[in-house]
Order: sequence, then structure tokens, then C-alpha cells
Amino acid sequence: MRVGIVGTGAISAKHALAYRNIGFEIVACTNHTASKGQAFASAHGAEYVATVEELCRHPKVDYVDLCTFPNFRLPVAELCAQNGKHLLVQKPMAVDLTTAWTMISVAADAEVQLGVVSQHRFDDSTIFLKRAIQQGRLGRILQADAIATSFAVRWYRN
Repeated sequence: MRVGIVGTGAISAKHALAYRNIGFEIVACTNHTASKGQAFASAHGAEYVATVEELCRHPKVDYVDLCTFPNFRLPVAELCAQNGKHLLVQKPMAVDLTTAWTMISVAADAEVQLGVVSQHRFDDSTIFLKRAIQQGRLGRILQADAIATSFAVRWYRN
């Protein structure tokens, strides 16, 4: 697979490493700060393009990895759909349900795949908790709080 990356901040380097490990090629990237995008391109053997539109039209890009903040994802999802590019976004996929459903509809109408990163969905603890909930072992859940203890990060989303 040939990947185009939008947003070359911190998480994009991890994605680039993962892509390299599975044999994917990073074809192109873009960033609103050109110098950061160009540095990422140089480090990962990719072509830097100046705009998201150019990246979404790029003939060698099979899918787009969108590594930006959630408030910038819908326009890119629409561009990907218009150009027949599959799309992977970070979590949360959107800042509100209306935008999330719009992204889903746009992708479905264009018959492109829309994926959302959720790297912990197959962790042993996540699977254990899912089964416990499904089996009713925890009773009626009134509230849940998720904390990544290794980072002491509260994953709050309003």
C-alpha cells in the first residue's frame, strides 16, 4: 500500500515506523508548516506536497492517513471521497456526532473505507472488560472512567 500522510507532527513518526515495518510506502505528505512537512518527507523518503488537495489527488497515494486534530478531518474526508482515496483518522474521529456521521456517510457514498485508529481495542484488558460487560458480571454500568496508567492520561472527551 502507498500512503499519503496529512499532518507530520508527533504521531506521524510512529505511523511511519509502523508502515515501514509492514512494508507500506509513504509516498507523499503535507503539513501546514512547510518546513516540518519537508523535514518529514526527507526523513521518510516521501514527496512533500503543499496542500491537502494535492495530496488527495496524488495518483500514487492509495490511502490517506490523517494525523491532524479532529476539527480538520471532515474537509479531508470529503476530499478523499471525491478522489477515491481510503482514509484512516485518529481518535476521536470528530468533535461531535453530526460530523462523525457526515464523515461516515461521505465515505460510504463514495465507496471508500474510513477507519479510526483505536490501538487498544485488542489488548487483553480491553477484551476481558468487554466480555465482563457482555456477560453482565459488572451489573448496570452508570459511569466509566478510562485512564492510561502508564502515561497518567485521562482520555476525556466531552
